[in-house]
Amino acid sequence: MIEDKNVLAIQCSNTQKEQYALFCDDKGVYHGNDEECFVLLAVLDNISHSDQPIKIYYHFPYICVSERVGLHAAVVNIADGRVQKFAREDYHSDVSSYSVGFLERNGRVLLIHQTMWNRLDITDLETGELLTPREVWMRDSGRKSEEGWPRFEYKNYLDYFHSLIHVSPDGKHFLSNGWVWQPYDNIMCFETERFFKEYELCGESIKYYRGYNWDRPCTFVGNAMFVIVADKDEIIVEDGVREAELKEPPAYHQLLFYKLSEVKAQTYAYKGYENYGTLPLAYSGKGDCDVFAFNEYGEVSGELYYEPETEHLIVLSEKGAFELTLDGRIVYSDLSIKLTVSNKMIRRGNFRQVKHSDWMKNWQYDTLRQWFYRCSNGGIEKRCIR
Repeated sequence: MIEDKNVLAIQCSNTQKEQYALFCDDKGVYHGNDEECFVLLAVLDNISHSDQPIKIYYHFPYICVSERVGLHAAVVNIADGRVQKFAREDYHSDVSSYSVGFLERNGRVLLIHQTMWNRLDITDLETGELLTPREVWMRDSGRKSEEGWPRFEYKNYLDYFHSLIHVSPDGKHFLSNGWVWQPYDNIMCFETERFFKEYELCGESIKYYRGYNWDRPCTFVGNAMFVIVADKDEIIVEDGVREAELKEPPAYHQLLFYKLSEVKAQTYAYKGYENYGTLPLAYSGKGDCDVFAFNEYGEVSGELYYEPETEHLIVLSEKGAFELTLDGRIVYSDLSIKLTVSNKMIRRGNFRQVKHSDWMKNWQYDTLRQWFYRCSNGGIEKRCIR
């Protein structure tokens, strides 16, 4: 593929067929394909790759390279090789993914990027202009509560750790697949136009708090709905609650669908289960399948994609690769295409145990070409499950 260099990350183009972005151990970003050649676009001297995974985002004509659990990112313009550097402050970054996402607005390509653990910003990549300047702080007001606790004042402050970003196809909404203390994973939903005015304070969280499984499998299903994969574990009830007086808990469903309109309105809920501490009590729809494996904590991991052409979900898990209908029925499968290194290594801070070569064994899915791909034996290996 590229002689005398090790590929550390790969990502296919969102629009250009047979075009890929590579990041190599010389800190170079390369663009092209293995049938013709790869061309060096830029050297990213702010990106460290010695002991952490690298993630690439490709939204033509821009390529973003980020330290998955580090502090730095950079965007390269394919047309002219111009580089823009970005960074976030360090607060539990070793267990939180660097938040990055592209969106288009008024004919411009914008970058959503994390600058603090609880702050996202948006930059116009053509001009380099920061479109979300603001103050963010929490400070002691000097006053105390009746119990003697200090009272705090806040400005544009959300007590939430951002992580992986998911942007709707039309760019009008985006999700942060992050967490809150102590710790609980929770997905926050943001409306893009409101974010420019209200920032994090416009976010609405889904009613699912489970534990350590932020960056769980998640994807948009069109522009108005998204789907997550739920964990499974023992049911926990609040102290002092008599379990005999509670209803039977609802059945486990591996796929949970959320309509953005219902998340924003907070109108959906199941009554009678308020005292169950680990159940997803509110969702818009469900799908039943068994294509994701559980670890010892009841957590799932893997990748989830949506194909608008077939209206099917594509799953990559430790069990294999699957194509599903939205209700969970398996249409195609290939058990030889498996997830080899999961997100739990990052969530639990164990990523340093994994070599770059192990990360590169993981397959990725190209929704435009409808195949899985990865670097292998000096080239790009491609596999279809149909």
